[in-house]
Amino acid sequence: MGAHTKSAMQPPTVPLDAIRQPAALFDTDGRIVAVNEIAGEMADRPLVGLSADELSVYFDVCSPGGAPVADAGSLIAQVLGGETFADQPVAITLPDGRRLEILATASPVREGGVVTGALVIWQDVPRSARTETALRESEQELRSILERSIDAIYRKDLATGRPEYYSPAIEALSGFSVEECLAMSVDDILARIHPEDRQAAVSAKLETAPGNAGATLDYRFLCRDGTYRWFSDRFRIERDADGRPLSWEGTVRDITDQKQAEAALRESEEKYRALIETNADFVWETDATGRFTYCSPQIERLWGIRPGEMIGRTPFDRMPPDERARALEAFQAAAQTLTGFSGMEVVSSDGRGNRVDLEISGVPFFDADGTLLSYRGTTRDVTEQKRATTALLESEERLRLAQESAGIAIWDRDAATDRVTLAPGFIRRYLLDPATMVSYEDWGRYIHPDDRGRVESERQRALATGEPLEIEFRIAIPSGEVRWLQLKGRGVRDESGGLTRVLGVIIDVTDQKRAEEALRESEADARSFFANMVNACAICEMVIDESGEPADIRLVDVNPAFEQTLSLPAHLIVGQTAFMILPTLYREWLDLFLEVSQKGVFVAVEEPFPALDRWFHVTGFPVRHGRVAVVFRDITAERRS
Repeated sequence: MGAHTKSAMQPPTVPLDAIRQPAALFDTDGRIVAVNEIAGEMADRPLVGLSADELSVYFDVCSPGGAPVADAGSLIAQVLGGETFADQPVAITLPDGRRLEILATASPVREGGVVTGALVIWQDVPRSARTETALRESEQELRSILERSIDAIYRKDLATGRPEYYSPAIEALSGFSVEECLAMSVDDILARIHPEDRQAAVSAKLETAPGNAGATLDYRFLCRDGTYRWFSDRFRIERDADGRPLSWEGTVRDITDQKQAEAALRESEEKYRALIETNADFVWETDATGRFTYCSPQIERLWGIRPGEMIGRTPFDRMPPDERARALEAFQAAAQTLTGFSGMEVVSSDGRGNRVDLEISGVPFFDADGTLLSYRGTTRDVTEQKRATTALLESEERLRLAQESAGIAIWDRDAATDRVTLAPGFIRRYLLDPATMVSYEDWGRYIHPDDRGRVESERQRALATGEPLEIEFRIAIPSGEVRWLQLKGRGVRDESGGLTRVLGVIIDVTDQKRAEEALRESEADARSFFANMVNACAICEMVIDESGEPADIRLVDVNPAFEQTLSLPAHLIVGQTAFMILPTLYREWLDLFLEVSQKGVFVAVEEPFPALDRWFHVTGFPVRHGRVAVVFRDITAERRS
């Protein structure tokens, strides 16, 4: 059961099914126009169309003391007038007779600054109460856990300016005992922060103390043993009821290994980028429809155009009509079956109108649900090879595979004898004896059990269909280590079509797999940070008109704080342009965005937004793919004070 709507009304647009508690949406007439799946499952009848009073009667809503709630309609009317009611304790009775204590929250829904509805959310109280009781009962246990935590916990009294608590973990982190740390002044601590990080530490502490609730700062700290370790210091200011700062609390974690891993990952990415850009082949990426999203510099040598000129276009645009139809059909067939393609030969033309024979290979990439996201692959100019005689085909194939794999081991299997020839050095690196590795069955013994069936299935498919084989699998070598291998191969047939041998390459991609996993974790952390930012943030890209001039700014992603700032859900923002959402936006924003995007500079300005009746401190900085991140901090109160 999804969200239920009333067709005769124009309800506000609220993504109810994204709310993980029972939720109902009322229109300005005070009647339900939508409920989410959780709320719908609590009832044995449709709830859409009920008034607040009717809903109260249906669920027998009472106060915690048992008195019936008779003014639900009045409460909704107040919410539609702009008021908010949070965590109101009530009790309800479900159709099956169960009695639940809940906290009800009702808040207005605004669109364009106008209240267009009321949102009511119920939260199960017993679960919250049990949690609070468990927390109280386990306070001593929690303290014990904190004392044994690998993170050091500290507290500083702002009245005296001296530290008053450090957890024992501080000694493991810094080498200094708790007593020694308690004796250190602020200046003593700052003196041990790396000179390159010291000013940032001072600035962060000073900026946090007057206003913000907390912050996180990474810096290098000189430990007792004379070495610098990377610490992540997450701190906040504790204040009294009048807002006066009382204490400074925080946790310190050693993130040296993480920093080293990040540095190694950056180095790996740079090496990968250098490999792509120096590769003789044109390396590319397309979306699921075949439009380029990335082109390596080799495209200029291949087609005489710059990489950016092909973004958003397809390789079929460079082909003659007949060839275009054939190649497009082959690509669409691969996309429909979610398969890759290797060695697909097509005819194209360069920038001077000359014929160019190309060989294209690509593999599909999917999201976690198995939906096709993109294709990545290589395009090679094989014009000269096509002109060569068929007698050189096998030699040229070996050379092509060797170039594609950058010298990674080439294998050769004789179809008649099943004998596999592979460089002895490649075999020995896995602690195997070349003399015993002479057939496919010899290798099959070391394929990981979880991959063995898949590898055999793909091998048989390739043999039956004559299609190229490209597969990744794991092997468990005698040392006990598990390594990832990527195997590519294709059959060579005689004049009658009979398979005579299979040639291919085998590549150890273990490091690549580990780097990809690290990158996925890093991107997940970045996404979590983006979603939980206090300030509104949007990822934007420039919109270029037909003359090539900047015309607008398109929003490609926004965080929840941005949705709250505009009082609009993300699906009504993402994909729209800045001037569509805020028509009164100053045109100078285009120049500001262009400066950040093209020059890669960091820009900070303070600007009024008349449409929102607010002032914002706006910072912009470049991110990947020529996009710009823009962070908005509301300074309206400061400007009006």
